[in-house]
Amino acid sequence: MATKPTELEVLVTGMTCAACATRIEKVLNRLPKVAATVNLATEHARINYDVELANEDVIIAAIRKAGYGARPIIAANDAEEDSQKLAAYQAERRLFWIAAT
Repeated sequence: MATKPTELEVLVTGMTCAACATRIEKVLNRLPKVAATVNLATEHARINYDVELANEDVIIAAIRKAGYGARPIIAANDAEEDSQKLAAYQAERRLFWIAAT
C-alpha cells in the first residue's frame, strides 16, 4: 500500500544566489522519496516526501548540514513574518524620504 506524500514548507536562510538554491534542491532530492523545489526570492522550499522514508527533522537537518538555516513554515508564523517584513519596508521607506528631502 502506497502512502500519500506529505508536503512541507520550509523557510531557508543564508542563500545568496541561485547556486545556493540549486545546491539545497540537490541535497534534498538525494534523500529517498523526496521531491523539493527552492525559491531564492521568497526563501521558501516546498518539499514533498514519503513519511515512511523521511520526516521533518531529517529534511531540516539536511538543509542545515548543507550550511543554511531552516525552519518549518506554519501558517500563523507566515502571517507574522509578512507583517514584520511590511513594517521593516515601511520604516525603510520613511527613512528614504527623510534622507531625500
